Amino acid sequence: MLPRRAELLVLLVVAVLSGVAAWLLPHHTTPGLVGRYWDSRDWTGTPVVERLGAVPRTADLQRALPRLAVDGGSAEWSGFLLVDTPGPVRLEIASDDGAWLWLDDALVVDNGGEHGVQTAGADLELTAGAHPVRVRYFQGAGDFALQVFLTRPGGRRRLVEADQLAPSAEVAALGDRRRWVRGAAVAVPVIWAVLLLYLPVRVIGAWMWREVRRLAPDARERSGLVLMLVLATALMVWGLDWGIGDAWAADELSPGYVRDLIAHHGAGGWYDKYPILHYLVLALPVGAFELADRVGLLSADASASFFAQLASMRAVSVVTGLGAVTAIFLCAAELIGSRRAVLATLPLVLTPLFLYYGKIANLDVPSLCW
Repeated sequence: MLPRRAELLVLLVVAVLSGVAAWLLPHHTTPGLVGRYWDSRDWTGTPVVERLGAVPRTADLQRALPRLAVDGGSAEWSGFLLVDTPGPVRLEIASDDGAWLWLDDALVVDNGGEHGVQTAGADLELTAGAHPVRVRYFQGAGDFALQVFLTRPGGRRRLVEADQLAPSAEVAALGDRRRWVRGAAVAVPVIWAVLLLYLPVRVIGAWMWREVRRLAPDARERSGLVLMLVLATALMVWGLDWGIGDAWAADELSPGYVRDLIAHHGAGGWYDKYPILHYLVLALPVGAFELADRVGLLSADASASFFAQLASMRAVSVVTGLGAVTAIFLCAAELIGSRRAVLATLPLVLTPLFLYYGKIANLDVPSLCW
């Protein structure tokens, strides 16, 4: 471990360099489209949500209008489709209820059929460059689905991804710089999230390890715990990305709930089913992305930002899971001695329920740790 002064110097250098990078990077480079969402079924009135970095698909609708299946609603996405290689393509929409796609201001795909998932498509010849695109969708009520596909001759049928879309002409004009600029725009708030988490993890971790050394002064007795922590880390990190963009885990917290707490300062109308303590912990990494949004570096609602925020929230579960394993070791060392205490951690580390919740952003593992 680095000496404390060297450690602080490294943290300071990283913080300064990431801040300089945020200042130098072009702003508002979010990939995806501008998404607008209405609680009406005919795009009337003021959108209840509007955000950058949206992609027309089911997961996007679930995040923006969580009650869409119950109450119905409508959505529209607009921006540019980025074509790097000219030639023939096939654009398709698979949707439940009506969906339409305009390209270069012309309606090219009309999937406005009856209720029930169906597909409509069109074969087009596209030139290289940015093509204005607009997608509309409405849902009466009940099950909903939306996917947009782009297929080239002889290629696989693939979903249109955020990197193939731009919300504005300025973003589309970045050209070959798009990928590295977007990557850097995500990397900076990720670094900030790590820095914000580092201090509390460092302080609490150092305190717990002092307790471990007190109860297990022999390094050989601590080696078993170290191996168990390595095993637990590997098992919890494996699969951390499962369903990260598809609302896969039941009751998993969304970054939007945490950002809502930040916006309300934890009061003034904010509430949820989980206690506030866990939200305050999660506000550390998510706050980094909120800051990136406010300085114009990366929209906090963009798909890439959403995935990174959720990954950081899941990382909190991994860290608190390691804290729970260490706490069990300490309890067992008090009861039966440090030599056999490592055996007490084994049932927890190999419990499927612990490993499942150790890799998603639910409250279960953090509450076990506390």
